Amino acid sequence: MVDNKKELTYKGFTCLSVRGLEIHGDTIRGEYRLNGVKEREAFVHLGDVKNEEKFIEKVEEASYVKKRLNELCRTNTLNESTLIFLIPTSKFANFSANHSAYRKTFGEVADEYLVQLESRRKTGSIGKKTLLEARKNRYSKRLAQKDPDSENKSIKTNGFMQLTLSSINVTLLKNYRLYLQNTARLNNGKVGYSIKTISNIFDFIKQVLNYAVESEYLSANPTDKLQRLIKPKLGRLLRENEYYKPSEQKIVFDACVEDGKIWLGLMFLFGCWTGLRKEELLALAWEDVDFEKRVIKIRRKNTASEMGDTKTELSNRNVELNEIAFKVLNKMREFTFYLDAKEEMVMRAHESGFVSEKLRIVFMNFSPKKSGVESIASIWNETSIRNVWERRVQKKSGIKKPLAATRHSFATYALSNEYQTLKLAYLLGHTDERMIRQRYGELTDFFGKKDVKIIEDLVGNL
Repeated sequence: MVDNKKELTYKGFTCLSVRGLEIHGDTIRGEYRLNGVKEREAFVHLGDVKNEEKFIEKVEEASYVKKRLNELCRTNTLNESTLIFLIPTSKFANFSANHSAYRKTFGEVADEYLVQLESRRKTGSIGKKTLLEARKNRYSKRLAQKDPDSENKSIKTNGFMQLTLSSINVTLLKNYRLYLQNTARLNNGKVGYSIKTISNIFDFIKQVLNYAVESEYLSANPTDKLQRLIKPKLGRLLRENEYYKPSEQKIVFDACVEDGKIWLGLMFLFGCWTGLRKEELLALAWEDVDFEKRVIKIRRKNTASEMGDTKTELSNRNVELNEIAFKVLNKMREFTFYLDAKEEMVMRAHESGFVSEKLRIVFMNFSPKKSGVESIASIWNETSIRNVWERRVQKKSGIKKPLAATRHSFATYALSNEYQTLKLAYLLGHTDERMIRQRYGELTDFFGKKDVKIIEDLVGNL
């Protein structure tokens, strides 16, 4: 039988205690885990111990605290407010008194976090889309929804935004996620959010709690111990459904031409044969094109109606043009090459803000001709391109795939032509080969020579 007792000695006085306690100076010290982080501090102070009876009393007090902490840690229900109750002299008690962290609600800290993001946005260290996503989550009804079955009174009556920081722990987060997944009622009457939506909500929660740690409102972020929800893979069929086969590319291009938007069809084909992200396509300028070397330089992206730095440093790259992409770009010269360069404000992080760049954007949106008025070229934004693609192109072509799938089309073509995965990773702006292997490793329906000839004949007649 395991002996769970340990002998403690102080100033000649001796007493048995539970295991896990030790004498340290004039204190009895022990360990516990809070939010997955091991902490060690004094449970009781021995400065006033003058006799053995008082020492035994202190040891019994420390033993009770240790047993209670062990129980709470085992059930993963220990939070900072409970800890302060058990150990009034805890460093977290002093921490709380200094910063009023335990009176702060998650919503209050989220507001502070948004202010920080707005400041970082002005210096260019984050993109506009990051700030908009954070605002969307902060004011979304999802985090304000009440869970009538929750054991936490704040969630039960007010929602997650009204939780105090001290009450947020791993167990509460797990239960709240289960509520969102299985019980929460959506606006359309359905029950349970999708895994993607829940992941977005918890990404925001994690960001806010990271800010709380940086601001010393919390000692650790409880979401660090929370496993991420993983969406089940649907296998090869889903992956093959995310790119345009050459026969589909021709159908989509013809639909664009039929709708009087050949310039949109050219942008679509160019994306299919270069692998550029949609945001990179919309920001490509003629100043980035070297016709002699048949190379384009990817130097910016267009996201949320704003020009800015590429997604990552590796996305800042040079892309060699194959024959199809080169012919498509040559055809596009008829539409935008001779337009006057305009000053565009581009968010550059290294400049800590916006800088002016004179650009002639390659792929422009042309408004419909009115009586006696020529078409006006304007830069695409996410709303305009989505509306045209979903309401016009998909409807006319009958192919319900997003414009972003052009990127996967190029990757599929490249693998069909035995591109080295490292080279393909560079062309797509990835860090290494892992994404290529993970994303396209199971594809079997590659482009054959007959497939490629469909597009070669198409661009040959432009």
